[in-house]
Amino acid sequence: MTYIIAYITTAAIFLLIDFIWLGFIAGPYYKQELGDLMLDEPNLAVAAIFYLFFAIGVVVFAVVPAIQADNYLYALGYGALLGLCAYGTYDATNLATLK
Repeated sequence: MTYIIAYITTAAIFLLIDFIWLGFIAGPYYKQELGDLMLDEPNLAVAAIFYLFFAIGVVVFAVVPAIQADNYLYALGYGALLGLCAYGTYDATNLATLK
């Protein structure tokens, strides 16, 4: 039950953070820089699959170690590192392959 609660909580927090990031911080920059490469509306089915799977990754690689260590800083540190790797890979790949 602990891991189910961890998953639901992680998914909700991740969705909120990503909503803020994509909606207000990076979204306008992406739209300006990627322009015609972006869809007019996001593919919500694909986005949902991404969020479901990425939340599993955050739970496995950040939340579970924090629960086992009884230290929430593990979740913050490992979660931030996982996010840096994932989003950094996405942004670096775009930078390397798009005009």
